[in-house]
Order: sequence, then C-alpha cells, then structure tokens
Amino acid sequence: MGNVLSIALPNRDEPLLKRRKTGTLKQFLIAFGVASAVGYLVNFMLIWRVLAARALTERLGAVVLPLIAIVLSCVVMWVLLTVFAIALAQQPAVRRRLQRETADYRANAEAEAYAAEERAAEPVSPAPS
Repeated sequence: MGNVLSIALPNRDEPLLKRRKTGTLKQFLIAFGVASAVGYLVNFMLIWRVLAARALTERLGAVVLPLIAIVLSCVVMWVLLTVFAIALAQQPAVRRRLQRETADYRANAEAEAYAAEERAAEPVSPAPS
C-alpha cells in the first residue's frame, strides 16, 4: 500500500522524464523494485503463516492457539526486521548511501513552478523615458 501511495501522491513532484535528465532514474527504479519485492515477500510470508495456522486449526480443532502463534510470529518478524534495518543503517557505507541526495530540489518541477509564479508576481517597472 505504501508503494502505491508513494507513486500516486509523491513527496516531491519529479516526473520520470525529469529523473532521467537528472540521472536519478536508476536509483528510483532500484529503490522502487527493492521496496516492491520486500513488500510482496512480506505479504507472501503472512499468507503462508495464515494458511499454516488454518491447517493447525483443523488439526487441533481450536482457534486460540494458532491465533496466538500467528500474532506472536508476526510481532517477532516485525521486531527482527526493524532491528536488522536499524543495524544496517548504522553501517558507515550504507549510511553514506542513505544520506546521499538523489534529487536536485532547486531544479525540480515544483521549484521551477514556484520561480515562474515569483516572476509573474513581480511588478513591471515602467521603461525609462
């Protein structure tokens, strides 16, 4: 869901053609691909756990134990992924890459539109006679 929202309502207005000109299209596609792959992998893991819990429910005849098992395993997975992400972000090489800016905020579409508005709002001075 986050990937869909980031495309539908991006934080900054940077069309793909503009990214191609600024040289940030490759980084965007890699980040989008990795985020999508991780999202689908997590969804697959959750579906797999639900199906495993359903099979356990059929074998045991009770719902409470599989429900507790699936909630606990999801919480443990979330904690492990969070700890892994934080530990990875603390590595100097990864940290430098994460802090590198991939977009030029002075030359993007939003900045250009703002500059055009500023130019249009400037009062026209009379020509010297």
